[in-house]
Amino acid sequence: MQHRVLIEDLGQHGEGVGRVDGRVVFVAGATLGDEVLVSFDPARRKMAKGELLAVITPSLDRVAPACPVAKECGGCQTMELSYPAELRWKQRRVEQTLRRLGGVEAEVEPTRPSASPLGYRHKATMPVGGLRGRIRLGYYAPFSHTLVPAEHCPVLHPDLNRAALAVQEAANQMGVAPEAAASGLRSLMARRSASTGAVQLVLTGHNLDRYPWASVLPPLLPGLAGITLAKPTESVNRLVGTSGALAWGEARISEQLLDIRFQISPLSFFQINPALAAEMALTVKQALGHVAGTLVDLYAGTGTFALTLAGIAERTVAVEAVADAVADGELNARANHRTDVAFVRADAESGLKDLLAAREPIGAVVIDPPRKGALELMAPLAAAQIPQIAYISCDVATLARDLAALGDAYRVERVVPFDFFPRTVHVETLVLLARRR
Repeated sequence: MQHRVLIEDLGQHGEGVGRVDGRVVFVAGATLGDEVLVSFDPARRKMAKGELLAVITPSLDRVAPACPVAKECGGCQTMELSYPAELRWKQRRVEQTLRRLGGVEAEVEPTRPSASPLGYRHKATMPVGGLRGRIRLGYYAPFSHTLVPAEHCPVLHPDLNRAALAVQEAANQMGVAPEAAASGLRSLMARRSASTGAVQLVLTGHNLDRYPWASVLPPLLPGLAGITLAKPTESVNRLVGTSGALAWGEARISEQLLDIRFQISPLSFFQINPALAAEMALTVKQALGHVAGTLVDLYAGTGTFALTLAGIAERTVAVEAVADAVADGELNARANHRTDVAFVRADAESGLKDLLAAREPIGAVVIDPPRKGALELMAPLAAAQIPQIAYISCDVATLARDLAALGDAYRVERVVPFDFFPRTVHVETLVLLARRR
């Protein structure tokens, strides 16, 4: 059965969403504002997956994708939508999701844009595959481990594209195979410093130390700072190893946000869009103002917020579970002469509970959890008398769930989306909350 459908929204994977006789229809390949001809199973009464037969009237916001493998790769789900329209859609998505899943009625500010929707990524992880006996790097097609070779990814900084080609060339010169049971290369992780231009590489695979990376790779990549060889985990879905050894160069690269200089280990987390990360940190700093007592940064990483916000509170405590990140954070605090910042190695829940049990005079909490959110923190926060919370989320659905779990303990003061990941459906959201009296 064929139907004309107006695409009024995008789904969580970037597919077009329309309605036919009250039935929601998801249409891969359609974008916001398209009028399309689709077919779908009429037996599906509430929701259906439609097959795109034709674009009858293209959206006024439809653009030609900047990547030749955009459809096969699936990493950039909004590549065919104009950037202004993408920013408006992300603002609306945040507002609707907070209302629908969290019961949060709040005005959402316009999405803060990246300086450019292309070339913004300063970190990339690329799986390895084989083609006609040679290693190829690229990305997995959606919902699969099928490699889509990518010679040039337009959302990466050009230096990272050059790094991928250099690794591919070096591996092929040395006869490195894609990872098998006992040897080979599983993935490349490349990170670039926006402030210095230095590039840091992590190669994950079995028995990589049998190859002369230190002599072959650096001549192919000017600006290379260090090569780390990491061992894979047992999980096929985890591309980057959790432990590694320096094979050549420097163990860390340097980055700067606002007036703070960071040293970053290969396996430590740091934002992939440093310019917008600095803008977010400044927004949080200005919104919190002077904090009476202690500022607590949960899921602190290498201290992105703990150090950029240091000075607005009498003391800052950064809580982080990953040992390498804590070591980097302590190094960064010393290098920036921040004696008022202390790092604690603990998971966020136990770290917060310990601080509350010790009657730490907490004036504000910053939360920047992984995609699964921070539901376990909501009950202790709701029970505490902490004046301010800044919650930074990379998943608006888990954000909405967590805000609902706070109940009536806090009111939402501001909601600000930041477009850390242009040309994708992902959006980073800052919510500023104040304790109800």
